[in-house]
Amino acid sequence: MGLRKLCLVLLAAFSGMGPTRAAVEQSVDMLPESGVAITLGLGFETFPRAGYMPCRVTIENRSPQSHSWDLTFSASSGSYSQPNRAVLTRALSAKGGETATYDLLIPIYPSDRTNSSYGGPTVMISGDGVRGPMLTLRDRSHSGRETPFLIMSPALATRSWSPLRVRFEKKGSEALMGGEVDLSLLGDDWRALAGVELFFLSDGEYQSLPPGTRHALQSWVAQGGRLVLCGNDSLIDFGGKADDDHVSYHLGLVRRLAWDGSSELDANRILEILNESDHTLGDQLDESNFHWKFAEAIGVSAHNTAFLAIFITLFAVVVGPLNLFWFAGASRRHRLFWTTPLISVVASILLGGVILLQDGFGGQGVRMTLHYLLPETKEALVMQEQASRAGLLLSRRFPAPDDVFLSPMTLPPIVSGWQGKRTIEEGERTFGGGWFLSRSSQAQFAEAIMPSRESVEITAGGPAPVAKSSIAVPLRDLYYIDAEGGFWHAGNVPPGQRVTLERVKSLDRFAAVAAAAGPMLRPALQSLGARRNYFYALAGKSSAIETLPSIRWKDDQSLYLGPVAVLP
Repeated sequence: MGLRKLCLVLLAAFSGMGPTRAAVEQSVDMLPESGVAITLGLGFETFPRAGYMPCRVTIENRSPQSHSWDLTFSASSGSYSQPNRAVLTRALSAKGGETATYDLLIPIYPSDRTNSSYGGPTVMISGDGVRGPMLTLRDRSHSGRETPFLIMSPALATRSWSPLRVRFEKKGSEALMGGEVDLSLLGDDWRALAGVELFFLSDGEYQSLPPGTRHALQSWVAQGGRLVLCGNDSLIDFGGKADDDHVSYHLGLVRRLAWDGSSELDANRILEILNESDHTLGDQLDESNFHWKFAEAIGVSAHNTAFLAIFITLFAVVVGPLNLFWFAGASRRHRLFWTTPLISVVASILLGGVILLQDGFGGQGVRMTLHYLLPETKEALVMQEQASRAGLLLSRRFPAPDDVFLSPMTLPPIVSGWQGKRTIEEGERTFGGGWFLSRSSQAQFAEAIMPSRESVEITAGGPAPVAKSSIAVPLRDLYYIDAEGGFWHAGNVPPGQRVTLERVKSLDRFAAVAAAAGPMLRPALQSLGARRNYFYALAGKSSAIETLPSIRWKDDQSLYLGPVAVLP
């Protein structure tokens, strides 16, 4: 390592990774005699439109007794009259004379950038010594369109963020979203960056990141993140060569931008990079006009309004004049005290029985799961879209998926019909609330990085390639694109068996299934295109990210793809 590079790394270590300073820090109003101070530090200056906000809760308990608190984070989005809400609840504690820290991810209900933001996420805290139980984290009220969510590391933001913000304020057509990031709050969980579209990071700060944080950053890029490394380092960590100025890293992109370690970044170059991709996570998850063919299989939303009108009319006749003049005539008015409740109970039972016969218990749905294999790290990127129509749900809670980014999606109106506001709840062990509602349609997107040793090997020495799969389920259609761009196919590839491929002209069957994907999977598949030395495969039901157990998945599609190991 050269002297100049060493100095940059040390500078980043002392400036960005020294005594932590959250991008936004707020304190809970506590009673002075409690001897407790609670501080909330946020990882970003503003909240993104989807994903999470990293948050560190620091509890300094100077009293001799142990104390506990219940925290409820609530973040609203959407229209003012019908806001959707994401709620996170956590139980916290601190022993006497100690300081406790909790790193949390505050969920955000997704919304596109055309919705006006209003108010700010709130924290309700109850427990020992609390004087002010409600805290507003940040007011981000504004109207108009927003830029994709952009963050900068401290070494870059100190010199470059303010001039960039002033430029957008003068322009006035868009609100610049993002700001400085507290690198210490990113931790080793890639989900902290789920709502970030573009990340500018100096190479010195990148080298100073702990191994877990660096791996999380690489996982975020692999899932479609865009990273700009500023300095003179190469992109070798992302599969690039010494002189590459940009490199595709699975679904994401990494750029190298020259920087001398002290000057302001070129604002025009930042805008060029920012405008290379205009879609955001919130736009995709809240896209109601997307032609999502696969989701349409759950059926068009339709309520039997004629039946309801007839039922309400008959109920009004029975509980009104029939009850008043026949069941409880002029000489028997006292009967109204038991005939009216009885009629109401019978009507409720009849209506519930009709609904149960029509909709049943639980529900049915469709889901499509993409397994993108990452053999170099022995992992798999799992992305899943699912849509369901529920009948009568006896329970709406399900176990919290481990290390999974789970978010609501907006269904096309032809499928969902009118949808009221929803409140989704994330607890420590279970999820509940509006993720699934009785007699309603809903959709979710789930994403995770999972350990996996699955792979596909191609032996290319003969007249036709031979494929061998270690994927746990049989592949009913496997395509391989060789180094020259030729297409090969096999109709059935069981695990562990060698299968000779036949030459074909395209990825026809795989492409047909991919075309039915929704607003999250289809752009991801399109960004991959037809890559050489990659395989593309279809499978039946395989491992998926599970949510509500009472939903029966009547169509469960799995797509597998990734780089192959080519053997001579």
